[in-house]
Amino acid sequence: MARISGTTGTVNFGGAITGITDWTINSVGDMPDATGMDSSIDEYVRGLRSYTISCNGRWEGGAAPDPGTDVPGAAVAFLFGDGQGTTYNGNAFMTRFHAEATIDGVVDFSLEAQGTGALST
Repeated sequence: MARISGTTGTVNFGGAITGITDWTINSVGDMPDATGMDSSIDEYVRGLRSYTISCNGRWEGGAAPDPGTDVPGAAVAFLFGDGQGTTYNGNAFMTRFHAEATIDGVVDFSLEAQGTGALST
């Protein structure tokens, strides 16, 4: 089996935030309990689906969220790729943004967001 590499990642927040070093998409689905008294085993139905995204990277300047006014709730658009031609994109609302700087290193950041609308490939 061939392994794939996540090689593409941008998040747009009034401009592209590049320098992403890793990304994650968590897609989940609700399974409401549909068990009736006539059932001898639990039954479930497909419910609503949702997703969250997160990414980390090296800050390269550009559009920066203002933690005082933008987070939570800032709208972001994202595009992540697997290096094999498949891309994942959508829109989300930022729930967390963290930047960290050290005297002897680069500025690192992490971002988390709640997806809204379709997650497309």
